Amino acid sequence: MSAYDIKGKFAVVTGAGSGINHVFTKSLLEAGCSVLLADVKLRPEAEETVHKWSKEKSGENGGSYAIFHPTDLTDWSQISSLWDTALQTFPQVDIVCNGAGLYEPPASSFWNPPGVSPLAEDPADAKVGQYRTFSVNTIAPIRLAQIAIDYWLQNRAIQGNLLWIASLGGYVHSIHTPMYFASKAAIVSMVKSLGGLRKEVGIRNAAVCPGAVYVSRVPKKCNSTKLALW
Repeated sequence: MSAYDIKGKFAVVTGAGSGINHVFTKSLLEAGCSVLLADVKLRPEAEETVHKWSKEKSGENGGSYAIFHPTDLTDWSQISSLWDTALQTFPQVDIVCNGAGLYEPPASSFWNPPGVSPLAEDPADAKVGQYRTFSVNTIAPIRLAQIAIDYWLQNRAIQGNLLWIASLGGYVHSIHTPMYFASKAAIVSMVKSLGGLRKEVGIRNAAVCPGAVYVSRVPKKCNSTKLALW
């Protein structure tokens, strides 16, 4: 792909309240791109970023700014609200980063069946059944991508850029957290299936597949050996 100048662009980043998505958000801001951060809540470091890069201070920051929109991606109405906020806040949306993800928590684990395990929080009797692990890791990013691609198809003057934060888990497997690996494999397959977007309609589409990363949510006692087991 040719170089993509992000100065003066506008981005939506999910999962931006912590971890690698927060670091990516800071990189965008420092490069001159304004960002709408989407997450359930912000960790202190992300709150500091939003404060430092507030719209009121955009003159000090080369024109770029950050805004936070609380978003539970398992709720499609909140995804729609996120997109509406982006269109109301920015003159256009150039970049969408599907970054939010869960590492198969006990509350949504294959080994903790809903209605059986006291740890399970996924509803056992829902009319539309869902596992939160898949809702966040797979369904939500596909839905947001669908919204963004439709927007770019209707606004051909904008060169859309769709980035997915997948995982090496999309290429490997583990019996310990099978739903996590399956959810990321689905994203890898989705990105490959959309591989012709740029050639056909000029929309850039790519995924990155990081391995285990030390972030604030990883227990301090967790070492490289334990990460390898994950």
